[in-house]
Amino acid sequence: MQHSVNDVKIIEEKAKKDQAEERKAIRVVREATKHLKNENNHHSK
Repeated sequence: MQHSVNDVKIIEEKAKKDQAEERKAIRVVREATKHLKNENNHHSK
């Protein structure tokens, strides 16, 4: 399968966007997890 230069650029852009989304999602999950742990610690006292 041959890719033109344009196709490659589009694929790279998409990959970059996907990576950024993934990092954002991971950060959100971390924040939520941290928040939940704080809540649990607060309630267990």
